[in-house]
Amino acid sequence: MILVLPLFSIVGALFQALTSVKTTYAALSMACMILYFIYQTTDVNVDYLTGILNRRGLDWKLQEKMNSTSSGKNFSVIMFDIDHFKEINDTLGHSEGDYAIQLTAEILVDTFGEGTIVGRLGGDEFCVVSDIVDRKILDERISDVRKRLGRTKRRRGWNDAVDISSGIEIYDFNSGMSKEQFMSLIDEKMYKEKESHHEATKIADN
Repeated sequence: MILVLPLFSIVGALFQALTSVKTTYAALSMACMILYFIYQTTDVNVDYLTGILNRRGLDWKLQEKMNSTSSGKNFSVIMFDIDHFKEINDTLGHSEGDYAIQLTAEILVDTFGEGTIVGRLGGDEFCVVSDIVDRKILDERISDVRKRLGRTKRRRGWNDAVDISSGIEIYDFNSGMSKEQFMSLIDEKMYKEKESHHEATKIADN
């Protein structure tokens, strides 16, 4: 889009040459205004810490995908939450916590690949919207995320209990389920797994 903007000034200059009406300045002003709105729209949808979508951008993209009934393609949504994230902040400081957030975002983008929508819901919660609908492949990708985070955990000296919980669901276009209902279902699944991880940690500590 940025490369197209000089066309405004060229068209304005040609129009001015043909009609003697001063339009070059107006065309340049319009181009700058369009550029400003492009950057404004991008900024409000991007998470400042990670560079991935924020909740607003994620909601918009997800709703857009759910509305694309012409494609007729089902898709998957996975929610992630870093277990015992507070332990990182409390023992190693908030800068290390920020690093954990940034790293998790990077791992999700790398693991799920191009064409995947990755966003941060807030805090230490993330969401991935993918065209992968094979549960086995999804489980393998989630396992890869956990392994990579685990390697970093050992290298950075994070608490042993730090892990990642997830909830997965496939969106069926024929279900008629709203975005709110769908995300609530995934959120519930993720928190059930998180509870099981916490219970396992308590047993291990005892």
